[in-house]
Amino acid sequence: MNKYPTYRQIIRFMEEAKHNGYDAEARSLKRKTRPGVDILQYPRGGRPRTRRWFWEDVWVGSNPFSGVTTVWYRARPCWQTHYWGYVVKSEDSEQVYKFLRWARRQRWQRKKASLIEGDASFAGLRYEVSEIALARAFSSIQKHEIIYRRRTLIAEVMEVKGICR
Repeated sequence: MNKYPTYRQIIRFMEEAKHNGYDAEARSLKRKTRPGVDILQYPRGGRPRTRRWFWEDVWVGSNPFSGVTTVWYRARPCWQTHYWGYVVKSEDSEQVYKFLRWARRQRWQRKKASLIEGDASFAGLRYEVSEIALARAFSSIQKHEIIYRRRTLIAEVMEVKGICR
């Protein structure tokens, strides 16, 4: 029995968790513990202490925002993402977040494209992303996402993520 999952197994589980969490907008998976703090959880298999996989996203605020996503495998943390971002005040943050989710799905469908133009429902919006491997031995990545309306920057998200052992 492997103590730790592979990078590919972690990524597959995170895609499943995000699809069943954010994309499905599963209200039953979301809870609040303190004012301004949101928690979204997705378990797979077993009872809490013997569960094979568990994903949790804890974030503070909505604009600006920051948070931590953790994946557990067999009750041990195996992945973390620390992130923060904002939407400029003159923009509709709900519409921008909706576009961000859409662009991320488009990016995966297009094999990690670094530039996504908005379709008719997101006219004038453009998503750009860059990723840098920070430490190959730890599978750490820094990701910078930018959203533009025409040529004006309207939102930014930064992430630092990697395997925990």
